[in-house]
Amino acid sequence: MAVSIDIGTRAVHIIIGEAKKSGHITIKNSDMIMIPANMLAEDQIQQQRSLFTIIKPALSQMNVKRTDCNFTLADDRFLAREFSLPKCSESDLRGLARQEMISQYGAAEDDVVEVQVLARQPDGTVAIRAAAYSKALTDGYFKFAIESSLSPRSLDYHSDSIKKLVSYKPEINGDTIADKNVILADLGMFACIVHVVSYGRTVFSRCLPVGFGELSHVISGRGIPGDSNNANSLEAASFNQRSAEYNSYPPHVSQQIEAFFYKLADEMSKTLRFLSTSKVVDHVDALYMFGGGSQIPGLAPRLGKAIAIRTEDVQTVSTITAPVEIYDKLPLLLNCAGSLL
Repeated sequence: MAVSIDIGTRAVHIIIGEAKKSGHITIKNSDMIMIPANMLAEDQIQQQRSLFTIIKPALSQMNVKRTDCNFTLADDRFLAREFSLPKCSESDLRGLARQEMISQYGAAEDDVVEVQVLARQPDGTVAIRAAAYSKALTDGYFKFAIESSLSPRSLDYHSDSIKKLVSYKPEINGDTIADKNVILADLGMFACIVHVVSYGRTVFSRCLPVGFGELSHVISGRGIPGDSNNANSLEAASFNQRSAEYNSYPPHVSQQIEAFFYKLADEMSKTLRFLSTSKVVDHVDALYMFGGGSQIPGLAPRLGKAIAIRTEDVQTVSTITAPVEIYDKLPLLLNCAGSLL
């Protein structure tokens, strides 16, 4: 058994799963815990003890202890780039990649740099993916795992986990995506991360400058009149009214949601035009939304109508076809599915 802990800006998702040697993976349990704003600093856990206090009861209730653990964080906590290096020995590869990340892409001297070889060309050129992140970040989460009686296995970022997931050809909402061009859109607090998946392979990712945090100031403290237990954030308000339509909100809230919707639709339309003109894909069959912002009532069908693409919230992720050897890498795949859940 293994556990994946996905730490976002305002929520922590805990996913527990197990694997059989046949390669079959089962998600046994999951939980979502809301965390206060500004709980996490840019490079480390600002209030590590407070975060531990919030998550510990959930781990205890789910009987999670002494098991492998993987952390997944938002993309903005990592600096990830793909580039090519000249022919070099294996021993020099990591050093060259590190130097490239520092000199060309702005990584800090003391950052941790991880390297993955993507391809080796006949002329010896090596295509790689490199990710840089602060040492304070890794130290903080390692300590957090140890204090939680977990065995830390890896630290990953959302885009990379999505790339891994789609390579195992999952079904989303019962729909096979291995033979389609689809968009996976993670609508978070401050940004919308778009992943374009073509026939089971991630071919493009982009961060759109629109997040549902733009609506929090409208609802916080003033929204949803008559509710004495009004949650001080959009997340809870939208979950509580998931079945409602936009007109169930007060006028000033509806206006802000409309403005947010048009901004999101405009950014998504720009992305679709880019995909078409740059010939990344020749068409898009469906768009699947996840993340806190996808819970806004009625958002998915309205966005789909605006961009003329079938648009759905992610409800199920199933039939992940994994090789037998994945049994030894359960936490790495579990966090991939957990990112969507």
